[in-house]
Amino acid sequence: MKAAAFGDNHSINLLETDAPEIPPGWVRVAVGSAGICGSDLHMLHGMMGDRRGITPGHEVAGVVESVGDNVSVATGTRVAVEPIHGCGNCHHCLGGYPQRCKQMMLFGLTTNGGMADLVCVPEHCLHPVENDISMTMAALCEPLAVCLRALRLANMSRGARVGILGAGSVGLVAIVAARALGAAEVYITARHPHQQALANALGATAAFADRDSAFGEIGGEHLDITVETVGGTADTLVDATQLTRSGGTIAMLGAFDGSPALPAFQFLGKELRLVGSSCYGHEGSESDFASAVRMAGDYQSDLLNLVTHTYKLDEAAEAFATAKDKRTGSIKVHITP
Repeated sequence: MKAAAFGDNHSINLLETDAPEIPPGWVRVAVGSAGICGSDLHMLHGMMGDRRGITPGHEVAGVVESVGDNVSVATGTRVAVEPIHGCGNCHHCLGGYPQRCKQMMLFGLTTNGGMADLVCVPEHCLHPVENDISMTMAALCEPLAVCLRALRLANMSRGARVGILGAGSVGLVAIVAARALGAAEVYITARHPHQQALANALGATAAFADRDSAFGEIGGEHLDITVETVGGTADTLVDATQLTRSGGTIAMLGAFDGSPALPAFQFLGKELRLVGSSCYGHEGSESDFASAVRMAGDYQSDLLNLVTHTYKLDEAAEAFATAKDKRTGSIKVHITP
């Protein structure tokens, strides 16, 4: 089978390799679509450790191709893949937080993911999807679950006024998630015109070019919740502190390099709350990922607009180049077999 893998000198290579063996309790999925995430670009450029040899792809959907022993799902089942596998025995896993497990496997980051013809995952990672949900939409359930979790951890209530910093794919998906959870107003900072246009189409109350434009329009006492999605070397925690109302909450989704700046005096003076959000959890009556899958049909027409480019697996290197270069108009780039 074919698989993309991180190589030397920040490259993506296409490999010919054997199909993965299937342990008991696991299944093999024929990949239908896999999305490129900002974290994939970070890994490509060495910003998340040495990932050479790893097949990326944690935003994955496909069809069950083969099953191992002790599996109940049938071959041919269409699925979205929740790409986290914890040990199942630690207090984190038992409490519904496999993303906090010290032995956690994250397909596409710590072990091989879905930018391949086939990917092997435990059965519990599968979420069956209806026939009217496209493979592209099924793969988009992953970033939707990420955004739902961040807003839940921020204790968002109906009628909330939500700000989003950054209009990459996660920031734009967060507009849809906030609307779905009942936000009254949703604002976003979007650097590029094509991001601003899509933000407005997705239902943003307003899209601003930068923090200063946003502050000039809504001030620093309007947003109940600010969702930070940029990370890297950006000063977006400074921006979030300025924009969030006193007593409000900042939800941090961006993967920062090093230790980002935080204006401590303003932060404590406004009595803000900062909550980190990682992936998705299972601690509630419905897991974050299951919520995303349940909502997929209602928001498919909106979310499919994020996928601006689709490439074949043979074109993985070009797909990554397009995802990185926003001058191409890219927002979300998908790879198909």
